[in-house]
Amino acid sequence: MVEGQAGREERNAPPQATSDNASGSDASASTAGAPTLTCWQCGQPNDVSRDACSRCAARLRPRPSSPAGLAAGDRRPQVWLAVVVAVVVVGAWLVILSDGEPETQDQTPAEPAATASTGDGSDAVPIPTLLPVPVDRLFPVDIVASSESDDFHASHLIDDDNALYWTDAGGQGVGVTLTFTFASPVVITSIELQNLIDEEAFRSRHRIRNLEVSTGDRLPRNLSVADSNVAQVFEMDPTAATTVVLRVLGTYPGEDRDGHPAHQELALAEVRFFGRDPGSVEPDA
Repeated sequence: MVEGQAGREERNAPPQATSDNASGSDASASTAGAPTLTCWQCGQPNDVSRDACSRCAARLRPRPSSPAGLAAGDRRPQVWLAVVVAVVVVGAWLVILSDGEPETQDQTPAEPAATASTGDGSDAVPIPTLLPVPVDRLFPVDIVASSESDDFHASHLIDDDNALYWTDAGGQGVGVTLTFTFASPVVITSIELQNLIDEEAFRSRHRIRNLEVSTGDRLPRNLSVADSNVAQVFEMDPTAATTVVLRVLGTYPGEDRDGHPAHQELALAEVRFFGRDPGSVEPDA
């Protein structure tokens, strides 16, 4: 009877926890307050030590869209990309502007070329621009006169001294020739004649009125000389020559001065030549 009652008490007594249940309860108690990492994809709580979700296997750190995953170090590539894009856009804009602007190196309009009318209403013909030809003083090496006086030689015509002059032998000078010789062929572009500077000496002697000039193989040219003691320059057709011949064709008569009769000789102070001496030009290096 006692054994039966004891058996019934044993069967009615609450079951005691096993060791396994005890350990499970302890584990649950131990993890109940532990921190968890919620899956960003399915919401499953996960232990913070896990790298992947226990339910969906999604990677737990860093979250793709989480602000924690976009730390300063992770944003640097995006910042550099924005800078590069901005530089490219600005550069392209500057290139477009530079291509559209006209060049400003030389905005000075060119001077219109000189033109000459054709006279028939057609378009004008451009006149070529001629560069100035350099002109030098040319010096003869010799002078020979067909007539000269004893004291006033022909060499005075090329001594560059206006105070000294040449006179012929008293035949009033018509038909007299003056031959100038150069050391080598020269191109004569102009001839200058200088009468006597002193007014009394100038008026009291015969002066050249007409003159014939022969240079090289060109036809002689006649010159008319003014009755003046101011230097007179005559332009010549450029031609190469070694000798120049002046022949007197006519004269102004001498005048009586202060009761003194006029002299019968022809007088001239200087003859100067201008042009180019090809032999004096040094060749370019």
